[in-house]
Amino acid sequence: MNSAACKNKGFILDGYPRTQHDAKAIFLEKVEETKEGEEPNPDEPFPGFKINTEILPQYVIILQGEDAALKQRVKEMPPEKTTNTHYNEA
Repeated sequence: MNSAACKNKGFILDGYPRTQHDAKAIFLEKVEETKEGEEPNPDEPFPGFKINTEILPQYVIILQGEDAALKQRVKEMPPEKTTNTHYNEA
């Protein structure tokens, strides 16, 4: 995501991040130690971290579908299309 192509053209994260913790791991960077006696700003949304604006998306598109319809579509796909994906019969 730090490549010029991703920064200029964008990128797709399929199924990731799944949690807020995952998103923080991608888009936040740990701030260097604060100066002695300096308190963190309590108004900051993520104290001790800064947002990596170089890769932070300007827009996010979330596609949702009914579970039953999505499962049916996957079941109808040929097995070679679902091999090595996160889909499993269970």
